[in-house]
Amino acid sequence: MKNWFRKYSVPIVICGVLFGLIIFVDVFRSEWWAKPVFDFLNREAMVLSAAAAVTLAAAAVWAVRTTADQTRMMIVENHRIRDEDKELDFRRRTLDEIPNRLC
Repeated sequence: MKNWFRKYSVPIVICGVLFGLIIFVDVFRSEWWAKPVFDFLNREAMVLSAAAAVTLAAAAVWAVRTTADQTRMMIVENHRIRDEDKELDFRRRTLDEIPNRLC
């Protein structure tokens, strides 16, 4: 769980800050201190929305890639374990047959 948080915390924080800023200023847009920020956001809403969309897309791609890598590693590990089991089984059968060959 700690590894997952370390990988995905940066994109999640960036998206949270962008959306939080937009919502916070939208709620308080009638206040005097928020008017310049809200005017800026109105002009730059497309840029902020695009930045948030790109960040979300990057986080999604990152999540899919990491999940695919982990799945691939699990498959490789399972194949390795299966191959080792087959080899051990072959050795065990061979050792079991040795006394029969000697008789």
